[in-house]
Amino acid sequence: MKKLLILSFATGLLLIVIAVSFRKITFNSSKSLSVQRMEDGKGVFVGEKASQYKESDSSKWSPETQKRVEDYEKDVKAIDDAWHNISLGGNFSKSGNYEAALEAYKKAYVADPGTRAFVGIYRLIPTYEKLGRYDEALSLLTEMEQKVFKGEAGAKTAREIRTRLVTAKNAAGQGNNG
Repeated sequence: MKKLLILSFATGLLLIVIAVSFRKITFNSSKSLSVQRMEDGKGVFVGEKASQYKESDSSKWSPETQKRVEDYEKDVKAIDDAWHNISLGGNFSKSGNYEAALEAYKKAYVADPGTRAFVGIYRLIPTYEKLGRYDEALSLLTEMEQKVFKGEAGAKTAREIRTRLVTAKNAAGQGNNG
């Protein structure tokens, strides 16, 4: 009970420190963006893009902060584009249109590096499998082994996927290399 009370107190204190460290800036826009700006001018930006600041004059921001905002907006667009294409691909896949799903997933894979492992493992490779395009699935897996998978867990996942793909390819009579 005493440990729980101390943990609760420490958590509450941490939340207060975080809350005091940030100042919320509001926007005039049809979309809302919550920009949490630390007192030193550095910031963490979260939410949707908005067009005009109400309380903050971006011309007074440091070049580093302006660059951080630009980078953030590019990242948000890439993430939005990737997830839009993942959703679109999922809809095509559910309707049995695997070629269209494949094209949407390819766009998502290219759009955002942060979603590549997810898109590659859970969307592209299975779609290639459904289409019987095992060589393309294996080629993507090789690319992912070089660029995406890290550590032993990633290597293990890649080996499991490769085994599944080679077995399916052989069963389909498409050869026995991979």
